[in-house]
Amino acid sequence: MRWYIGRVPKPPPLELRLRALGVEALGEGERSEKVRVRGPEELFRVLDELSPRERGLALIRGLEVLGRWPGPEEGGADG
Repeated sequence: MRWYIGRVPKPPPLELRLRALGVEALGEGERSEKVRVRGPEELFRVLDELSPRERGLALIRGLEVLGRWPGPEEGGADG
């Protein structure tokens, strides 16, 4: 362990820290949440292979197919 006398070194930039963790920063208007999903075991195997961004896109596509995703031209996510 290092002990610093005087100035404490600045932490690395956020992008560098996120890259070291294997994640990327959220974009404008994005948020990340945990949700509960029920489905067959195979669904979760496939979801585990997708990145968080890909999982979000897959969910949006599914909601579009079901007619449940309004999209920006119809008032955005808030409806």
